[in-house]
Amino acid sequence: MDSSGIGIIMGRYRKISCFGGHVYAIHADRQIQRIFRMSGLHKIVEILPG
Repeated sequence: MDSSGIGIIMGRYRKISCFGGHVYAIHADRQIQRIFRMSGLHKIVEILPG
């Protein structure tokens, strides 16, 4: 995942949160979870086990 992937997630979060929705990551492997923590996405995207 690069900065454009993070940007897509952030954009979707903005659209969904306007309507009271939530964003979840399901089956995220360790590398993706690490990227989420490093970028701060873990604060807005809940990571669920698969």
